[in-house]
Parts: sequence; structure tokens; C-alpha cells
Amino acid sequence: MANKRADLESAVAQPAASFNGDFYPTLLEKAAVLLRGIAAAHAFVDGNKRTAWYSMTTFLDLNGIQIDCDVREAADYVEAMAQSVPPFESGDIAEWLADHIEL
Repeated sequence: MANKRADLESAVAQPAASFNGDFYPTLLEKAAVLLRGIAAAHAFVDGNKRTAWYSMTTFLDLNGIQIDCDVREAADYVEAMAQSVPPFESGDIAEWLADHIEL
């Protein structure tokens, strides 16, 4: 159950953010901010990183893009992203995704 609904709603809306053009013009940039935003929102008691990962992969899948990496590599990356100070930049996450996709 979401206990920080506004933070989660903001994270889910972030890929569509625009002002005189898209803030995140590519699908991979949109996926990156979705992953980072949901993980950082800590909207759930447990499973925030898993929810972020599955939300992002579903978003990509709906747009014809599949992630090509094993579960351990994905888990390690998401854990590193979540623990990073300063936070991973969306461009860095998008680059990692670009190296791990199938079109």
C-alpha cells in the first residue's frame, strides 16, 4: 500500500514532464527517470526498487524495447543506483539502459 502517494504520483508523471518541449525526449531517458523516481520516492513499506524496476521494464516493453541482462546484474545496478550519493543522473541511467536493450 502506498504511504506516500504524492511522491509516487510525481515519480510516475515525471517522464511526461515538459515545458516548451519534453524534459526527457527519448524513451530511454523517460524510462531512466521513471526508474530513479519510483525507487527514490520510497512510497511503499517494502519493494520500492523492485516496483521501480518492473514499472520501467513494463514501460519499455509497451514501447517495443526489452532489457537484455540477467536478474543479478539488474538487481546490482538498481541497488547501486538507489544507494548512490549523489544520485545517479538520468542520462547515466539511460546510457546503462542503452547498453542493455533489445529492439
